[in-house]
Amino acid sequence: MTTTRLDTDEIESTRTEKFLAVILTVFLLVGGIWMYLKIGDWIESDDPYSSMTAQQHAIVKTAEDASIAADQAMRQQETATTALDKARADYEVALQAGDPVAGLKRDYEVAQRQYDVAAAAAASAQARSEKAQDAANQVYQDVEDRADRIHDARGWVIAGLRLLFVGGWIAASFGFVRRLRHAESRYLPLGFATVAAGAVLSIVLAGDYVFDYINPLDLGPIVIAAFGAAVTVLTFVAVQRRLVARIPGRRTRKGECPFCGYPVRDHGPHCEGCGREVIAACATCDQPRRVGTPHCATCGAR
Repeated sequence: MTTTRLDTDEIESTRTEKFLAVILTVFLLVGGIWMYLKIGDWIESDDPYSSMTAQQHAIVKTAEDASIAADQAMRQQETATTALDKARADYEVALQAGDPVAGLKRDYEVAQRQYDVAAAAAASAQARSEKAQDAANQVYQDVEDRADRIHDARGWVIAGLRLLFVGGWIAASFGFVRRLRHAESRYLPLGFATVAAGAVLSIVLAGDYVFDYINPLDLGPIVIAAFGAAVTVLTFVAVQRRLVARIPGRRTRKGECPFCGYPVRDHGPHCEGCGREVIAACATCDQPRRVGTPHCATCGAR
C-alpha cells in the first residue's frame, strides 16, 4: 500500500476536522478540570481534633467534668438560698407576732450554715471550673494553631501539584504538536486541541488563586503564566528553525535555487541569481543531481 506524504504547511484542515478538534478540547477540559479539583480533595485536611493527644483529651475532659460540678454546686446554692430565705421569713414573722421562736430560730441557723457550706462549695467549684476551662482553651488554641499550620502547608502542596499538573500538561501538549509537525501528520489539529485545553487550565489555575486566596500562593498564576509564555516562545522558535531548515527542499520542489529562491533553468549547473552550484554529482552513482532533492533521479539514493 502506497501513501502520499504531504508537507504539514500544505495541509488545510476541513470543517469536520476542526469541529472534532473542538470537541476533543471540550472533553480534555472536562477530564483536566476534574483532575485539577481532585488534587485538592486528595490532599484534604482531616478533623484537627482527631489528632489530639491523650493528655489533651484528659485536660478537655477535666474541664467538662469541672463545668458539670460547678453547675451542680450552683443549683445546690440556689436551693440553700431558697431554704434560708424561707427560714428567715418564718423567723421574722414569728418575732413580729410574738409567737415562740426557739424552733424557728434553730431552723434559721441551720439554713444559714447550709447556705454557707453550699456557697463555699459553689465558689470553689466555680474556681476549679474556670482554671480547668483556661487549660482546655489553651488546648483548643494549640489544636487550632496546628490545624492552621497544616492547612497552610497542604495549601502549598496542593498549589504545587496543580502547578506541576498544568505545567506538565502544557509542556506535553507542545511536545505533542512538535512531534506531529515533525511527522507531517494530518492529526495536527488534535495536537492543537491539547494546547488549547492546557491554556484554559492555565486560566482556571490563575482565576482560582487570584480570586480565592490572598497569600503567597498567589505566585502560582505568575509562575504558570511565565512558564506557559516561555514554552510558547521556545516552541515558536523551534518551529521557525524547522521551517527554515525545510526551505531548501521546498524551493527545489518548485524549481528554484535552494539557496536564494531564484528560478533554476536547465542550461547551467549554477544559479543565475546567486551563482552557487545547483547541480552536483551524486555521492552514490556520480551522476548529475539537483542540490536539495531528497533522492537521486538516477539511482534513487538519498
